[in-house]
Amino acid sequence: MAHSSFHASVLEVSLGPKDKIHGDGISAPRWIQTQPDPPASAPARPPHPLRPTAPHSTPPQANAAYAAGFGVKGSLALPPAKKAAFLVCMDARINPAAAFGLAEGDVHVIRKAGGGASDDAIRSLVISHKLLGTNEFFLVHHTDCGMEYFTDGVIGELLATSVASANIVVKDGVVGFENASNDGGAPDGRFINWLTIKNQAASIKDDAERIRGSPLVNKTIPIHGYVYDVKTGVLNHVLSI
Repeated sequence: MAHSSFHASVLEVSLGPKDKIHGDGISAPRWIQTQPDPPASAPARPPHPLRPTAPHSTPPQANAAYAAGFGVKGSLALPPAKKAAFLVCMDARINPAAAFGLAEGDVHVIRKAGGGASDDAIRSLVISHKLLGTNEFFLVHHTDCGMEYFTDGVIGELLATSVASANIVVKDGVVGFENASNDGGAPDGRFINWLTIKNQAASIKDDAERIRGSPLVNKTIPIHGYVYDVKTGVLNHVLSI
């Protein structure tokens, strides 16, 4: 598969030779930058600019600091500069900008529980391409995803007895959820497809095929699938179609 202009702009910062060999026999796009290990004498990194160190900083306070240095970002164009769209799980451990080498104005980032190709996710991808010119899609799932730890039946029953937050429990090494109280819920959750996940690689494949099969998705758009490792920060290539 030919590299897009997005790939070409960052090919010099490859993942290295091992990234070229995969079980699916497809070479992964090598646009993602990996930073070399810093020398032992390297100074400590400064605090993250979007993560204030003040113990009681609020979103408005953090935004005030961010807006103060906004500068030329106010002149960014509406279409994303790197002409790509990412569909990523909403997991709080994933920072797409830091993990994928992105900045404001670069790409569209669509986030949802599990990162699956739901009707609404495809709606966003279609808008991204049709109206705003993106020509490449990246699907990113991750390890230790909460969507692997329950089924439609489990969440349906939890919601039937309570809509309050459930507790995460581990029994015999298995992660699960249980209600903290039974203060009244609703049966509606039993009739929703929650898009749970049994296997991340298989789920990426299913999502890529569902997007590719949509009559509203341009067949020329490359679709790349990855699984992000939340323990190491490494992005592992699964497929490109």
